[in-house]
Amino acid sequence: MTLPSNPSIIIADNNEFYRRVLGDFYRDLGYEVRVAADGLEALEMIKQRRPDLLLLDLIMPRLDGARLCSFLRSRPEHASLPIIILSGILADEIEGIDSIRADAYVAKMPLAEIAKTLEEVSIRLRNGIRETMPILSGFEKMYRREVVLELLQERKLAQETLDSLSEGIVEVSSQRRLLSCNRAFEEIVGLAAGEFLSHPVEEIFTASRPIIMSLFAEVENGAAMAATTIRHRDRELQLKLH
Repeated sequence: MTLPSNPSIIIADNNEFYRRVLGDFYRDLGYEVRVAADGLEALEMIKQRRPDLLLLDLIMPRLDGARLCSFLRSRPEHASLPIIILSGILADEIEGIDSIRADAYVAKMPLAEIAKTLEEVSIRLRNGIRETMPILSGFEKMYRREVVLELLQERKLAQETLDSLSEGIVEVSSQRRLLSCNRAFEEIVGLAAGEFLSHPVEEIFTASRPIIMSLFAEVENGAAMAATTIRHRDRELQLKLH
């Protein structure tokens, strides 16, 4: 079925094959398609121009579908954006569905079945049909994937370890954009992670922007580590960049 208007979609998946196949599928449905290799790239596209539909892979590098969806739901301008998440694990293994708040979760099934399900779900969401509970489709045909579960467990344990530390720790991209942090960092800056996700780190410490930029310059020029001291919220902070 081809839609009467020309809706737009952003497809975020780190697998090039899925980006290509799903992109072609949605173009055949009449969508204007943009594709992203991870959630951070998708977020930049959303900031440039809001799509009519967002399709996210659950597990991606840098910024995964779960965290991106949760972040978008916290922003008033994107709270109503229809979001579908593709999952390679069973629905009962997706941690924090209540906080992710996607409109639909579709299992990664054989492509012909994914296409049929995505078409049905996309039409419902584009027509404004939103359910109280998220749509779950295709999971009855899946088996547990131990490798993916192990990866998710490792991520969870790593985050729990970081949250147990008193030192503030933040992960940034090569463009200095904030990807994740631990609880101590949130307390230091006085903001929840969702409020500064994808923002350049120097925007958090605006008064010390030149100092922070010089730290990045040191590391980019080959230094294994750079350190300095700044003041923030009446506190003296020692910054270390690796």
